[in-house]
Amino acid sequence: MSDIDNLKTVDPEYRIGAGVSRAGDVALGLIAAAILFAMMAVTAIDVTGRYLFNSPLQGSYELTQLLMLSLVFAALPSVTRRTEHITVGLFENAFTGWMRTARDQTIALVVALGALYLGWRLYVLAGRFDAFGDTTATSRIPLSPFAYGGALAMLICAVASLLLAVETLMTRRGDRGR
Repeated sequence: MSDIDNLKTVDPEYRIGAGVSRAGDVALGLIAAAILFAMMAVTAIDVTGRYLFNSPLQGSYELTQLLMLSLVFAALPSVTRRTEHITVGLFENAFTGWMRTARDQTIALVVALGALYLGWRLYVLAGRFDAFGDTTATSRIPLSPFAYGGALAMLICAVASLLLAVETLMTRRGDRGR
């Protein structure tokens, strides 16, 4: 088990911004739940209209795509903060002590840099969407708000990952004193 995994059982004194983190997690969870409910409603209306009234919901495919995109970006910061990504533990037991801490911090920093880069690229793309007035093909839903939302989510992911890197170091130092 890595130091990042141990953060779930760490004393509150080692949690940076635990209250803010918890509030953000709840807010993003509520947003994700609302998006998931909207996806369910779109699908139910589309299927009901298609099979009972021979009139499907226009643009349901595009709406479902945009809602799925929103769901992924709404959930990603929470998944990052709780370290619940899909992982492969091939070398999990190969690292102990300071090497494990260094590995976990390196991973957290690489994730933060990757998230910052993706957030920046999404922000640039959103600006292009906004400048050209890009919309979906059928429903004419503007694309820029979704790209801006994705950029914000990636920024939050980067901050969460940086906090994990700091907490990993603090947890390790706290273990030495005990």
